[in-house]
Amino acid sequence: MAFVLSFGTRCVRRRLSVCRIEILSRSLDLGTGVSLEVRSPSSALERERSKDCVIFVHGSFHSAWCWDNFSSFFAENGIQCHAISLRGTSKSPLADGMKTPKVQDHVDDMLEVVRQLSPDRPPIFVVHSIGGLVLMKCLEAGLQAKAVAFFCSVPPSGNSPMTKRFVQRLQIRQSWNIVVGLAMKKVTSDLNLARTLFFTPDDDEELVKTTMRRFNEDRDSIIDLIDANAKLPDKFTDQATGRASWFNRDATEVFVFGAENDYIVDREGIEELGKFFDTSPEILKAFPHDIMLTRRWKEVAETLCTRLAPVLEEVKS
Repeated sequence: MAFVLSFGTRCVRRRLSVCRIEILSRSLDLGTGVSLEVRSPSSALERERSKDCVIFVHGSFHSAWCWDNFSSFFAENGIQCHAISLRGTSKSPLADGMKTPKVQDHVDDMLEVVRQLSPDRPPIFVVHSIGGLVLMKCLEAGLQAKAVAFFCSVPPSGNSPMTKRFVQRLQIRQSWNIVVGLAMKKVTSDLNLARTLFFTPDDDEELVKTTMRRFNEDRDSIIDLIDANAKLPDKFTDQATGRASWFNRDATEVFVFGAENDYIVDREGIEELGKFFDTSPEILKAFPHDIMLTRRWKEVAETLCTRLAPVLEEVKS
């Protein structure tokens, strides 16, 4: 399989490496009073050919570990990247006295993360699930990004409209599985439920079991949903166009990806997100919600690198 990474007018064609680069964890002390885990490729500095920094952001029941496949792949292809664990996850503990982070806490953290990890230029964000909601609030608050790729993201109107659609379609079992799996945290102990919500029937059982153990470590809520629902991004939608009223397309390139077999985020949610950012969503055929962990993750990583290639800037030798 060949991969083409384009910098400006020059393209570099090479075979995808099967080597896996080691991913190292460290703690990033922030001015917001917390320390966040950052996972980065160990040999990135020796291989980087892009000036741009990619920052991966996870969703609920996950933390930075879920991006290790993508981080290794990106580093092998010369792209600087880091994955962060949002506050409230097992490796990014809450500030003293805090029970559940509010969306503004994550916004404040992210602004500080960017100042430290990409101080000289706006980064590129790759976000998943509720991490997409966090990133939308960051952009709304003025965070600068060169590009953003949303994967299976919570839409601007949040989860409630999707739940209503499931009920209206008489998909009661699906709604119940989501409630039991996520709200009641059964994805940490029920193999079939974890597979249904996040994986495919073809994914290896040991992969699902290993991921469930990780889910259990990161089972605590990473966002105050009552607070988040009161501040959803769709409150700043241009009613005439359905687009984000604050979004500057000339400054930020946006890619929206949905998964054909996503059990959690429906097609209408993905279409809403695409409209919000004035872009056409791309649906990944036969993929589940956890596109970065399923056995075919490398196909998604390759697609993402191809989409990002035109916006990446090469390090001059």
